[in-house]
Amino acid sequence: MGGVGVIGLAFAMRWLAQVDYDTHPSAEVPSLPTAPVFNEADEALAEGTRWAEANRVDSHETCRTALGPGLRALGCHRYVTAQKHIPPLANWRTHPTTRNCVAGVHAHYDPLFQDMIEQGDHHAVAVWQRKRMDPDLRECNNIDNVRIIEAVHEPLARIEAMLAHLRAAQALSEDELAQLRHDLPIVEGFREHDLRSRYLALADELLALAGGRERVFPLARPGNARDDQCAALAQQVYDHKSAFHEVVAELKQARGHTDSAQQQAALIARQDELLALWVQAADDRLKVGCPPLR
Repeated sequence: MGGVGVIGLAFAMRWLAQVDYDTHPSAEVPSLPTAPVFNEADEALAEGTRWAEANRVDSHETCRTALGPGLRALGCHRYVTAQKHIPPLANWRTHPTTRNCVAGVHAHYDPLFQDMIEQGDHHAVAVWQRKRMDPDLRECNNIDNVRIIEAVHEPLARIEAMLAHLRAAQALSEDELAQLRHDLPIVEGFREHDLRSRYLALADELLALAGGRERVFPLARPGNARDDQCAALAQQVYDHKSAFHEVVAELKQARGHTDSAQQQAALIARQDELLALWVQAADDRLKVGCPPLR
C-alpha cells in the first residue's frame, strides 16, 4: 500500500472514532446488554440459602435429603451453620492462664468440628485441626511460659527462704505467712510443671513444720467446703467493690453542691465502711487459701 493509502486509512479511522451520534442520527449506536450479568455459582448458593431460610431448615441432613449435592445444597448448609452459636476465638494473650486459653480454643473449635461432622466433612475436621486448632493450642502454652517467672520462680525462692527459717527453728513472721497465703494458691492453680512440683513438695514440708495447713490457712473449711467458701467470699469482694465505686461516684457528684455537707459526710462514712468490708473479704480469702481473683 502506498504512502497516500496509509494516510487515507489513518484519517478514516480517526474520523470514525470521532463520530458524534447526536449529529449523525444514522450512525449505529452500540447496543447495551438487555440481561444483567451474574455469576451462576453465586446465584446457586444464594438460591440454596433462600430456600433454607424460607423452609426454616435447622439440620444439614435436611439440606442433603432435599437438595442433594451441589451449590444449592452448599448454600443451605451455610445457612444452617450460620444459625448455630459458635463462640468467637479470642486472642490467646487475653487469657489469664494456659488452662483458660485451652478451654477457650476448644469452646470455639469443638462446635465448628461438630458442624462439619454433621455435614459429613470429616476431611475438613482433620485439616482444620492440624492447620488451625493445633497452632492455637501451642500459642496457649506461651501464657504459662511467660507467667512461670512470676507464678513459680519467685515464689519458689521465697518458700526456700521460709523453709530455711523453720529448719533453723525460727517461726514465720506475719509477713511471711501473708506471702505464703498469697503464693501457694497461685502455684497450686498453675499447670503441671517440674518447678511447680518442687514448690508443692517444699510447701508440704513447710506446712508440716509450721503446724499444719490450718495454721497457715486458719479460716479454711475441710474438703470441698472450701470451694463454696471461696465462691461466697469472691462474691463478697465483688459486691463490696461495686458498692464502693458507686458511692465514690455519688460523692463526686455531691461535691459539686455547696449545700450538701451532711450528705457528703454520710457518703464518706459509707465509703470507708465499704472499703473496710472489701479489704476484710479479700484478707479472708487469703486465710482460706482461695485462688486469686482475676
